[in-house]
Amino acid sequence: MKNAECGMRSAESLVHTSLDMRSCILHENLQRQVQVRLGARFRTPHSAFRILFSLALLALLSGCACEKPCEPPSQPLSYYLSSQADLMRIQSVAFVELDSPLADVPRAKEASESLYEDLQQRNLFNVEYVQRKDFRCRELPLDVNEPLELRQLDQIRKALGCDAVVLGEMYHFQQYPRTKVALQLKMIDLKNGRLVWGVKHTWDGTDKEVAHRIHEYWEDQVRKGFEPADEDLVQMSPRWFLKFVSWESVGTLPTRDTLGQPPAKKTAMQTMKKQAADGARKVVELAKED
Repeated sequence: MKNAECGMRSAESLVHTSLDMRSCILHENLQRQVQVRLGARFRTPHSAFRILFSLALLALLSGCACEKPCEPPSQPLSYYLSSQADLMRIQSVAFVELDSPLADVPRAKEASESLYEDLQQRNLFNVEYVQRKDFRCRELPLDVNEPLELRQLDQIRKALGCDAVVLGEMYHFQQYPRTKVALQLKMIDLKNGRLVWGVKHTWDGTDKEVAHRIHEYWEDQVRKGFEPADEDLVQMSPRWFLKFVSWESVGTLPTRDTLGQPPAKKTAMQTMKKQAADGARKVVELAKED
């Protein structure tokens, strides 16, 4: 009995002195076990119970391992965002309809309309939608890939009556055999030529990470009022896929309410609990298939 008590005290001391290191090791091991078992597509209730138990233990370890805030996971999009002071100096923005040199022009127009709506909802600036066929654009340099000189910046500012301009192009669009969109956006301060915000990214509907973000988009932004449809609608419908692309692109900008505030940080516990919840959802889906 004394030996057992002594062992318990030694184990407890060891846990307290090296909790972070052991929690990380256990976390990685559990992740590998869960991935292997999910990949094997369990067939028995005992296997399901073991996986759920592993997920529960993973969530528990996550809550104990790190109480201090940690950096949020890396942003899935390739984007640039200048300082908040640069954003706050801009009052009016002209959003110029997307150029589409290699892609489907009607789809580029749909993407433009979604981007314009999403920019308005950020409530950061007064946003004007400018079509490329607008008479004011006839002599303006609006190629997103070409650098602008000071004279050209002044020309755009006077013609469109704005502090900044958003230029962009949808340089790839593919619907079959998979939905794929490539988009580039730039917001340029017309007073000094500074790049304030930019996005350049390719969305591939078959990518697992993109599919996961589509699921989050559907659950958070769309699902209510569209039952019994599910997120597959985003994958199958080019219009909905472009809405997702627009929402995710503009989502890299702050809102008026969050402007001037430090970026929110996720704790390790929040991150790991989300991973455990995602794993549990996969377990349920596999159980339904069996």
